[in-house]
Amino acid sequence: MTTNPIHARKPHLLPQLPPPLRDSLACYIGELQKLAMKLLGFMARSLKLKKGEMEEFFDGGMPSVRMAYYPSCPQPDLVMGLTPHSDLSGITILLQINGVDRLQIKKDGVWIPISFLPDALVVNVGDILEILKNGAYTSTEHRATVNAEKERISTAMFFSPKSSAVIKPANSSKIPCPVSWMVNRI
Repeated sequence: MTTNPIHARKPHLLPQLPPPLRDSLACYIGELQKLAMKLLGFMARSLKLKKGEMEEFFDGGMPSVRMAYYPSCPQPDLVMGLTPHSDLSGITILLQINGVDRLQIKKDGVWIPISFLPDALVVNVGDILEILKNGAYTSTEHRATVNAEKERISTAMFFSPKSSAVIKPANSSKIPCPVSWMVNRI
């Protein structure tokens, strides 16, 4: 579901939700957007980008949210919850709702399970951020597996640049190799 800009939302989805859920979801999305911009600002500073350079790409961008339900499976080794991939976004903020750990990241060719801390968020670096700083941050290849006994519920919010952005190493990187950014407006 596209969350911003507001005119890009699917208007028929939110009115069908119960008002408390709709209000909570709207509040959650707004707070995550503030958090994402702060995180992107901190990342920009750590990478010694010019002030405002990161915000230029992401302010007014196209965040979207995905809620995922993975039912339990008595033979989890025979089922893939979510195939290995990296996120196209700049960053992804993940909330593991019910505490069932089944997210894995690939490091040095080995799948490593991620243990969630209670009430904590996981932030994945996406492909766009890797391009912006020419690999200083690496996009995280990850997958989700299923649990033999418990269902897994998660919410991921993807923060992508504005549709007019040209994605290339940041201006302060002085490496001219642009990659056009295309937004899928489903």
